[in-house]
Amino acid sequence: MFTPGQPIAYESFIDVRFGDIDGYGHVNSNFYIDYVNTARTLYQKRVLNLSDQFFLEKKMGFFVARVEINYRKPIPGVQRIFVTSQAIKIDGAFFDVEFKILSENKERLFSDGIMKLACVNLETNRSQPLPDWCLPYLYLPAE
Repeated sequence: MFTPGQPIAYESFIDVRFGDIDGYGHVNSNFYIDYVNTARTLYQKRVLNLSDQFFLEKKMGFFVARVEINYRKPIPGVQRIFVTSQAIKIDGAFFDVEFKILSENKERLFSDGIMKLACVNLETNRSQPLPDWCLPYLYLPAE
C-alpha cells in the first residue's frame, strides 16, 4: 500500500496569448484559472505520460469544484509565466490543489490560491473517492 509523503509540484511554463490581454494591457482575470489547468494538463502529459485517453478508459475525470484565488499583481502584456501547483489535502472524492502563478524568472508573484478538484466517475457523473492508484502521481512515497 502506498503511503503519501511530500506532494509533487506540478510545474510548467505558459505563454500568455495576445487574446488574453484586456484593454488595460494586462491579462484578464478569467484566464488565470485557465493557466493553472493548462499547466496541470501539460505536466500530466509531458512528465507523467498520462493522456486524456488514459483517464477516459478509466472512466474517470477531474472537475473544478471551487476556486479561491488571490490576485497579487497584474500580469502585464504578452510574456512567458511559470505556474506551479501541488495537492495539499485529499478528502474522499475531493482534493485541494495549492497554486502560484509567477513571472518566468519566478521572482514576481502574480497570483496564488487553492483549487478544489472533484474526482468524478464518467459513467455515473457522480463524485467518487480518489483511487489509490492516483496517489503516486500526486505525492512522493513517505520515507
